[in-house]
Amino acid sequence: VLQLAEVHRPDIIELKLILEADQQLLVQANNQALPNLDAQALYRWNGLEGEMPIGDRISTRPGQFTDWTMSVNFAVPLSLRQSRANLRRQELLIARDRVNLDQGMHNVVHILTINRRNLAQFYQQYERLREARRAATTNLNQQFSNFEKGRVNFINVSQAISDWGNTVSSEAQTLILYNTELINLERQTGTILETHGVRFYEERFASVGPLGRFHDCRCYPRSMRPTENTEHYPSGDGPAESLFDLQTPRKESLDSRPADERDDESKDREPPKRPEVPDFDQLPIP
Repeated sequence: VLQLAEVHRPDIIELKLILEADQQLLVQANNQALPNLDAQALYRWNGLEGEMPIGDRISTRPGQFTDWTMSVNFAVPLSLRQSRANLRRQELLIARDRVNLDQGMHNVVHILTINRRNLAQFYQQYERLREARRAATTNLNQQFSNFEKGRVNFINVSQAISDWGNTVSSEAQTLILYNTELINLERQTGTILETHGVRFYEERFASVGPLGRFHDCRCYPRSMRPTENTEHYPSGDGPAESLFDLQTPRKESLDSRPADERDDESKDREPPKRPEVPDFDQLPIP
């Protein structure tokens, strides 16, 4: 993950480009601080060739040159204070750029550590809430069964319904937090655009990519027409809340018994005096 962030994060790439530019300026400053040695050679001829008005033809042969010059110039400045000062200033700038790059990577390490810790925390919470939901479902079915047999009041069923709704809501919220943290991790590593297939219009030539134009592992085309962005998540044909499996456990509890067993039980005993059971589908889930 840290290597992905080092390659794809825009702020880290910018710091690396600044460091590379200052290194080139250091080479120039170092050259200016050195003595100059210039060599010059000149071979010249008149270059006249053609036919005269009287009909004679004139030309210059390869060995018939007019003049030639050869010289060597060696120059050493009397004082190197300015050039050496520029060299030292550039070295200090490179040291500052390296510190900024190290600080940027240190900040990225802390951010990615927090993301990974949140992912582990949300995943463990989601697993525990799934177990709590199964326990709440079992309790709700048991309370409905006891209520049908007249053992408990409806307040126990209402409390079981509330507990089941709270666990379902908490499970859904934790799953949303986990998915959100996954997207945040992609954003912090700088891979969210490539993961979702998003390309900018200016990137159609693929020359300003994060790895640079001359990277060995990536072949950049010279010209490419921009295409539509590729969808990362497929479009579904149902409601999004169906992912949370919002099935009413009351139907499983009441409809699981055969009708003749419920009729025989109602004949053997008198129904207890209790309030009317509301429709579970109409109850709001907190």
